[in-house]
Amino acid sequence: MPDVADTNIPIEVTPQTDYSQSPQAKPAFDLNTPAVASYVVSWRNQLMNARQPQYSLWNECWQLYRGVEDWSDKDEWQSKISLPKPWAVVKQATSTIKRLLTSNAKPWSLEPYNPDDLVAQTRCEKMTRLSKVFLDKADFIPAFAEGLECGFIIGIGIWKLWWGLSPRMSTKVETVPMPMQGASEGPPGYPGGGMQRQVVQEESLEGRLFIKAVDPYKFFWLPGSKLNQWVGTIEDIEMSKLKLMELA
Repeated sequence: MPDVADTNIPIEVTPQTDYSQSPQAKPAFDLNTPAVASYVVSWRNQLMNARQPQYSLWNECWQLYRGVEDWSDKDEWQSKISLPKPWAVVKQATSTIKRLLTSNAKPWSLEPYNPDDLVAQTRCEKMTRLSKVFLDKADFIPAFAEGLECGFIIGIGIWKLWWGLSPRMSTKVETVPMPMQGASEGPPGYPGGGMQRQVVQEESLEGRLFIKAVDPYKFFWLPGSKLNQWVGTIEDIEMSKLKLMELA
């Protein structure tokens, strides 16, 4: 399958104004006005038009992966059998890397810049364990495997990482006064009501790492962007009306 990674990052589009060199020259938009949406949509349309040649190449790679081939140049008596070799190779490569990450107890590690610094070495060991905890909570391996498979197919895989809040249920045991038996008035537990223990569940917000494999067809980067050094990015997402009302 063709390797198109070098031609995809970054996409070359000549902007009318290079905002990456002079951040002060960026237009001052009020976030509460439709001008922001118009500005983002205009950039999205420009980048989508400039990426049309890449779309054609990506579509060919997807058809080859799915075993869809063009038989229009063959006669009726010629064979029209599609061999699923690309599909098997992509699945095998993705499964191999996923299995290595899963089976290895320490697939990555942090090392200090100065190997003789014992304090930094101890911190790196602790940060290695902490990073594994955060990545496990974020379901790193399934998200990484999804983007990796897309990268094997069309030559580009994109992941989005961010910090956010998620609800967390915690359970604890509290000691509370027992209500008086046979009494309908007065404060509970007085007089002689005693104490009792009960299980209480509380919901709180927990900060955590989020990882998501992004569809390259719906992700755009502004001109002047380099790998992991983005001038700006645009992502097309779909959400329900209820979610939009919650964000409003």
